[in-house]
Amino acid sequence: LIQQAYAPPTISTSPDDLKRLQNELFELQKRPEAWGLVIPLLEHPDQNVQFYGAHTAQVKIARDWELFPAERAPQLRDLMVQLTAHSMSIGRAKFILRKLCVALTTLALKLVPGHPTRWPEWIVACVVAFSGAGAPADDIHDFLAIVGEETGNADLIGP
Repeated sequence: LIQQAYAPPTISTSPDDLKRLQNELFELQKRPEAWGLVIPLLEHPDQNVQFYGAHTAQVKIARDWELFPAERAPQLRDLMVQLTAHSMSIGRAKFILRKLCVALTTLALKLVPGHPTRWPEWIVACVVAFSGAGAPADDIHDFLAIVGEETGNADLIGP
């Protein structure tokens, strides 16, 4: 489904077909089961599928956070750090790493506020994890730049 939606259009693929495929993917991301797709999609050999796995993580964190069990947040935090560190260390494409870093920053913006914080020193913790996994320095620099971008654009005060 993902490969069909992201494949270059062919003579046999109509704009309506592409729209239908994209809608099916959008609907799939809305389901609670979509959380379970992140790892298998990231492990797929096709980069478009890997990107969709990272995108699904970011979408679920951003849009469905209120439905996520609060007691499982530390496990999700640790998993997202590990997935990002691993992806950096094996040299995944920059567009996939960027999406994982955006997902991680989105998660941090959900966990850091409040007293006590649910993720103290999150930037340092991520950098240490990435470095420990053997991530290249330029990927870590990219992460820090993305953190700056995402936090600069975030509504940190709320309504």
